[in-house]
Amino acid sequence: MLDDTSSPLHITASIGICSLIGSNNLDECVHRTDELLYQAKEHGRNRTVCEP
Repeated sequence: MLDDTSSPLHITASIGICSLIGSNNLDECVHRTDELLYQAKEHGRNRTVCEP
């Protein structure tokens, strides 16, 4: 249990989103999603990046 004197916990999330419909297969979609995730992290974290 956390007491009232502890520092606040800040959580961020970076997300990459890819459409499986636009990809040739699941492996390609997972690879593209991973690339988009790292783009989100490079641009300041706590972001969502979708493929165009």
